[in-house]
Amino acid sequence: YCLTLFSSKPTAVVPVSDTSSLPVCCVCQRALSGTFRTFTHEQDGQMKVDRVCQGACVDAYRERNTPVCVDCHQRIEVVEGRFSGRMFSLPDGSSVHAECIDAYQIRTSEKCIHCGHAIAAIPGRFDGKYYQVGGGKCHGECMEAYQLSTAQHCVHCGEPVMKIAGRFDGRFYKIEGDQLVHFECWGQHQAAAAPKCVHCQQPILQIPGRFDGRFYDLASGAGKVHFECWEGYQTLANAPK
Repeated sequence: YCLTLFSSKPTAVVPVSDTSSLPVCCVCQRALSGTFRTFTHEQDGQMKVDRVCQGACVDAYRERNTPVCVDCHQRIEVVEGRFSGRMFSLPDGSSVHAECIDAYQIRTSEKCIHCGHAIAAIPGRFDGKYYQVGGGKCHGECMEAYQLSTAQHCVHCGEPVMKIAGRFDGRFYKIEGDQLVHFECWGQHQAAAAPKCVHCQQPILQIPGRFDGRFYDLASGAGKVHFECWEGYQTLANAPK
């Protein structure tokens, strides 16, 4: 090439290498000319600037150095209208777009054992809090429904044996075969299950103001008679036919 120098003062011109002092593309290692791209990144605690030729070298550099989002599988870089270039780094070293992190958490989070949806904060539905139940987790919002669906049922009323505001306080009696009866249902259950007096047909059990719970067991095997009903039973039994 031809170098022309115009100067009003004495000037020394020293020949230099054509390319040794010029910046080079970090991909193709050729001297940069015309327009080129610069990429800034941190390496070993220091900021490093990479210069790259336009065109194929930029694509090669991006493929080699730009992380890929594990959720959408797109490169993590600024894409107007889609991605800001911000990202979250995961414990395994992978990366997720800031715009994809919610979807990623929903897709990969442990699922609620009641509703099957992710144990994660989902605006308008779940606040992210949960209960550890056995070997799984249950949304705080799903816990009552889960308990209703899994609780043992009262053998008297058929309702779940658990605390239900305004109806049951959660206490219960355990009867034969590990069956349960609500504390509130116990009196009615006893009345329904107890043998009946052969004289008055009322249940053989303690009923304040009426029966003290004592009874006679008839030798004939015909049944039982309240202590309070015994005289009336004998009178009828001995009456002339």
